[in-house]
Amino acid sequence: MLSTHVRTHYSRGMGTFSQYTTKKGQMQIPDEIADKTITLKDQYFDLKGLSAYSSLGVPTIREHIKLLELPAFKVKGKLLIKMSEFDKWIEGYRQNKAQDLDSLVDGVMKELKA
Repeated sequence: MLSTHVRTHYSRGMGTFSQYTTKKGQMQIPDEIADKTITLKDQYFDLKGLSAYSSLGVPTIREHIKLLELPAFKVKGKLLIKMSEFDKWIEGYRQNKAQDLDSLVDGVMKELKA
């Protein structure tokens, strides 16, 4: 949490940070501001940003885009990849899918027996 000094002086155009905090320090964002925000899943990455997010190298990402495996947009020569589309694509590379299901079933069965 931001210190009191920072919290009372931090402004973002719509008012000060402290205007949107409760007495307990929790954020309460008015609907007119929250409606204008972009969710994290709507975020777009360039190649360097996606590389940092995924720990894959830029050449690897570029190769998958060229092979038309990874969906991307090209705007004025810059490649952009939507975070939600990348996450969906990368799920295809998950290892031990059957093991994940088995451990889930085992966990449910243990709880049912308890």
